[in-house]
Order: sequence, then C-alpha cells, then structure tokens
Amino acid sequence: MSMDISISERNLKRIQRKMDSGIYASADDVVNAALALLERLDPEVEREWADMRESVKRSTEQADAGMLIPGQVVFDEIRSRNAAMAQEKQVNKAQHGGRNFDR
Repeated sequence: MSMDISISERNLKRIQRKMDSGIYASADDVVNAALALLERLDPEVEREWADMRESVKRSTEQADAGMLIPGQVVFDEIRSRNAAMAQEKQVNKAQHGGRNFDR
C-alpha cells in the first residue's frame, strides 16, 4: 500500500539530513524510524492526556461545588513567592561577590 503525502520544505530538509548521515538509506527508513519512536511514546503521551483530563474534570467538579480560591488570594500568593525568590537571588548574589548563581 502506498500513500501520497505533502511534506514541508523544513521536514524534507530534516529527512535529507538523516539520509546524508548514512544512518538511513531512504526517506522511507527515516519515516519508519520516526513512526516507531512515536509508537513507543504514544502510551506515555496518552497517560499524560488522561491525567490532564482527570485534573480538569476534578477542577470543574470543585468549581461547580463552589470550592474556589478567590483570584486575589492566588495572585497575592504568586506575588509573595516571586518576592521571596527575588530576595533569595539578591542574597545569593551578595554572597558570591556580585556574581549571579541561580539554581
């Protein structure tokens, strides 16, 4: 079975680079390797999507039940954390003679 497909110029160049490396003999080999990799990754991606759907469902149920945190409380917490991180950064910088040593 064969299929005619359109491939962007960018992806054509990527396929050609893979073939030029000598690892792959043909464009079909490159596509086969890419699809095999996707098949290995698909279960992980599907788990991530399922987790995300469950999280959205749970959040929606909590919102419907009135279990919400007011926006101002959330923003105050974010501002507080940012201020603490900025303070920590200044302390680290002072401890290291003005050099910036972020985590």
